[in-house]
Amino acid sequence: MLASLALGTTAAAAVLLSALLHSPLPWLLAPLFLLIGSHGVNNPTLTALALSRITRGAGSASAVLGTIAALLGAVVPPLLSHAGVSATLMGATMLVAFAAALTLLATTGRITRRHG
Repeated sequence: MLASLALGTTAAAAVLLSALLHSPLPWLLAPLFLLIGSHGVNNPTLTALALSRITRGAGSASAVLGTIAALLGAVVPPLLSHAGVSATLMGATMLVAFAAALTLLATTGRITRRHG
């Protein structure tokens, strides 16, 4: 799973770099394909791992995770576009931040489980 997270983080950084450099479309689509593919593998797995330790209220915890994701997706883009940030740069920045956070959480969780 860490290899998939590393691939996703690298692909997200490549998407951000392509957006910042105004690269041709194929240079943006190739890492975007890798990023979306790794996200499709990582997101359900990491959500299941996050909820695996919850014995009571797992449904509520899942609802909270979904609500937070939906709220961030609804609130952050309009605020950034109002500030003058382009859609491509905004999306690429969010992808890099999300991939880096997932990698950090997966690494931290692995260390905690090993010693705890």
